[in-house]
Amino acid sequence: MHRLIYNKKYSISALCLLFILGFVALISLPVLLSSVKEYQDAKKYSVVSVSLSDEDKASIGKEIDTLNESLKGTDVKDGIARAALYRSLGEKYEKLGHLAKSVSVYRLALTAYPKDAEALIALGLLYGRMGKVADGEESFKKALDFEPRNISFYSKYAQFYREYRNDEEAARGAYLEGLIRTNNDTGLMREYASFLESIGEGYEAYLYWDTLSKKDPSDTVLAARVKELQTQYQAVIKAEKEQ
Repeated sequence: MHRLIYNKKYSISALCLLFILGFVALISLPVLLSSVKEYQDAKKYSVVSVSLSDEDKASIGKEIDTLNESLKGTDVKDGIARAALYRSLGEKYEKLGHLAKSVSVYRLALTAYPKDAEALIALGLLYGRMGKVADGEESFKKALDFEPRNISFYSKYAQFYREYRNDEEAARGAYLEGLIRTNNDTGLMREYASFLESIGEGYEAYLYWDTLSKKDPSDTVLAARVKELQTQYQAVIKAEKEQ
């Protein structure tokens, strides 16, 4: 009788232990899978072939050593300054083709200064290069939340969509978002007009070039371009005016 009770208790304890182990394994699985993926990415992108001479590689290697020495020093305590050093270090590793290492260094920049929008942009472009488009998009969105009026960020955002997602509509959206958030910055407007021409949207490009020309009548090159497009799209322009 005692043995039966003992066996039952042992069986219940064993079942409880198995249940706990199963539960721990279940909640650990996503972390494990993520770690495996990180390892595979690191292995895949540990070194990407780059066209650099031995002299260039040696020069970048020395720059990396200098940056690492600076980061070891106790004089660089400011988070923004440390982030800038990490960012420079990440750029050097990226030039050498050490993409996984570059990612980890850019992340260190963000640990030092979480609002480092430049590091987020660099990380976004690097993720695109590695085929991790969703991660890249997330990095760009964070950067633009921190610096919504930074013109160069929208140019790189559009570049990201064109190069790594082959999505011209998304690139157009990046430019339009930038124009809204920068109150129609003329530099960005010029770039957007050029982009429109490159994708065959000549008439829409003309509208932007015409707006720019009216803002700066002294720009003779721009005036000539507007006149050229007016000739090319005169039928469309006439139809628009008659509506």
